[in-house]
Amino acid sequence: EPIESYIRKAVSMGMHAYGVSSHGPVPYDLSWASDKDKIDDYLADIHRLQTEWQNNIEIYAGMEIDFIPGLSWWDQIGPQYRELDYVIGSVHLVDNFDDGRPWEIEGSHEVFREGLDQIFKGDARAAVTRYYELIRWMVMLENPDIVGHLDKIKIQNAGGKYFSETDPWYRHEIEKTLKVIANTGAIIEVNTRGLYSGKTLDLYPSQWVLERIHALRIPITLNSDAHTPEEITAGFEFASQILRKIGFRKLTILR
Repeated sequence: EPIESYIRKAVSMGMHAYGVSSHGPVPYDLSWASDKDKIDDYLADIHRLQTEWQNNIEIYAGMEIDFIPGLSWWDQIGPQYRELDYVIGSVHLVDNFDDGRPWEIEGSHEVFREGLDQIFKGDARAAVTRYYELIRWMVMLENPDIVGHLDKIKIQNAGGKYFSETDPWYRHEIEKTLKVIANTGAIIEVNTRGLYSGKTLDLYPSQWVLERIHALRIPITLNSDAHTPEEITAGFEFASQILRKIGFRKLTILR
């Protein structure tokens, strides 16, 4: 859908500000990533809408950029990186298969299983530990404005298939990662997409993680990770109830 459809919907819902963030380009042939040569058009589109809708809503140009070791975000995006108002940093790819393909942790369960077996010899703990290590590297090296769907790796863990979130080693990885984030001033995204799409039974990040985020006083923002205009505030009511119960009283937004 064109970006303007999202802006119209946001205005009709009485929103004061709206951030647009497409997936940034990656050096692999993946259907969900933007083409590097289309970034100029993407930014031009947002800048046009900022002018056209300036009396109704503030619009911000963002991008969700994947962390790939050895490749800086400047390398991935190019000079247009400077024009972004904010960046959401995410990890969707964890190391590579022998043939050079990246392992997508969010893809089909078959691909997840294949990567787990080939790259990590079936050791889920090693794979999950590597995932959180990459998030920590990303936060330290690239300093994103927002850390996207922190515990996305759990999308493959329905019914505790690979690990338990109460395992001490898992809690240790989360705690280490939160402490790194707390030192940078980055905002953590509370992402409702897994919940309203039926992929998870909890928010990203899970409620117990949000309790730690609150205790560490890390700022949060709320995002539906909408892929259609109808999803702009999907899951917000549920998320708000949980956040209030934990003790959160404010969200960070761009103005």
